[in-house]
Amino acid sequence: MTHKNYGHLGQIAVTKFERGKGYGNKLMEHALEYFKTKGIKRVGLYVETKNQIAISLYEKYGFEKQFESWHYWIEEEFCKQIEETSEKVEKSELKILTFTDYNTIIEVFPEINKEELETHLNNTQNPGLTGGESIPLGLFVNNKLQIYGRLNPEFSGCRPFFFTDPKYIDDFISGTVKFKKKNYIRLTFDRNSKLANFFQERGYKLWHHMWVMEKVGIKE
Repeated sequence: MTHKNYGHLGQIAVTKFERGKGYGNKLMEHALEYFKTKGIKRVGLYVETKNQIAISLYEKYGFEKQFESWHYWIEEEFCKQIEETSEKVEKSELKILTFTDYNTIIEVFPEINKEELETHLNNTQNPGLTGGESIPLGLFVNNKLQIYGRLNPEFSGCRPFFFTDPKYIDDFISGTVKFKKKNYIRLTFDRNSKLANFFQERGYKLWHHMWVMEKVGIKE
């Protein structure tokens, strides 16, 4: 995927029966050549922290670890529990965002990938991993943005997921009920081990624990 000057490598894979034959190198060379033809200078990717073989491959091509990322799967029983028992924060409202909210989002969450954000806000029908629309959602409390996440109802998941305080997360999850098309929700977030611990204590399922890696500068 390309977002202006930023490229994202979704995933590459080689069946276990064909590994060790150099296909991983060919896939990486093809991907980087593709990004080069698009004028991309910076490429990012996600990789499981335990997948040292893949990490070594990416490092061979100049990718460096930037920060950790977590992907939690919140089952239907937890979603229902949140809907039934959590107390709504006073004056909280979940809204669909547009490009007019761009400056607000980056002011509250300056670490967000701005190239990706701009693409997603300009194209709210941007397909996710399983196709379908991708909806930029923001939870506002007293008219101040507290959570931003791009929800794909078919997935049903949300990334990137940024928040200012865990106390607002239940309101966000409850608000997604009218959008999501599955009996669960997945939340992917970066850099925040405190939120990972918070979810772990609640008993949510850790689906992926990843490194975000990045390569800056692609040789002409």
